[in-house]
Amino acid sequence: MLPVYFPFTSVSRRLMDASSGFFNKMAVYQVSAASIPERMKAWQDDKRLDIRLPLQHHEKEITSILGEFRAWAQDHHGGDISFFKTQGGAIPFFDDSSVAQIRREIKAGGEAAPSTRASGSPDLYPGVFLHMAQDLDEKNREIVGGLESQAAREHALMKALKGEGSIEMPDDLGPGIRPGDQAAYMIPERMAAWARIMLADNLLSPMLITSHPMVLDDLVERATRGAQEIQVIQTVTAPVGDAGHVSRCQDALAAFIADISTSAGDREKERPHLAWDGEATASGARLSLHVIPGMTPRTLLARYLASGGSDASSGEQDGGISSNTVVGVLEA
Repeated sequence: MLPVYFPFTSVSRRLMDASSGFFNKMAVYQVSAASIPERMKAWQDDKRLDIRLPLQHHEKEITSILGEFRAWAQDHHGGDISFFKTQGGAIPFFDDSSVAQIRREIKAGGEAAPSTRASGSPDLYPGVFLHMAQDLDEKNREIVGGLESQAAREHALMKALKGEGSIEMPDDLGPGIRPGDQAAYMIPERMAAWARIMLADNLLSPMLITSHPMVLDDLVERATRGAQEIQVIQTVTAPVGDAGHVSRCQDALAAFIADISTSAGDREKERPHLAWDGEATASGARLSLHVIPGMTPRTLLARYLASGGSDASSGEQDGGISSNTVVGVLEA
């Protein structure tokens, strides 16, 4: 059982460590092999991360479009994904104009934004958007890391000056600064782009995992209208102990998720409860389990896109491996 991280493409060290307490491996989507962060390459080598590249054959096109778009957006809107906030309520996915036409408009000084669909090719906007979103996330992570290091140095200095044995670190980095704030930026747009990438892949997994509760809220609101409401299963904490104990807990969790992903949804009966030997840890890692009955992840994501007016197919069939979607919210 391989959980799929969504709708982000960048995995932090803190998140990877938290995930490793629950799962042997986690899948994550990337747009380009050239843009994979080094830490994520190392985790892939250690078999802790499965990096998926469904748009790998279009990397050169995406790189070209990305360069043109950044040049255009820099002149008009500042050159980052905040540009898409100016496009009103619509998620700007599927412009029928060709890249060649846009290039002519750019050279002519026109005002149209670059399209990512060339005639006869798959739409590449999701890749361009997620690439820019990852750049933003990585820059934000670098800034927050620097602020945390500075705060730690100031804390150590204050402790030395006061000569006190223990001074607690502040919970935040100052007014208006929160490490997780940027992840909540443009969640619907991230979701729509990520769903397109995922549906272009042939990975079949009954479980999606996210690090932000707002992602689950957005998914449920847009994709489950008229369906049974989401069911909360339980929240578990990361197991503590030797490698053998952690491995046994991971196996039990995988079997439990496989069971609830295939069981029929009877609201008169209680869902099975996982007997979990975990406890609160210093990292505070917790996993909240939810099930969306009657829809596989691919069907769920196709419905998400349809709710925004996009014509999307679930593509590859799930092959009967699951009838429900399990969604985990991982708090690192």
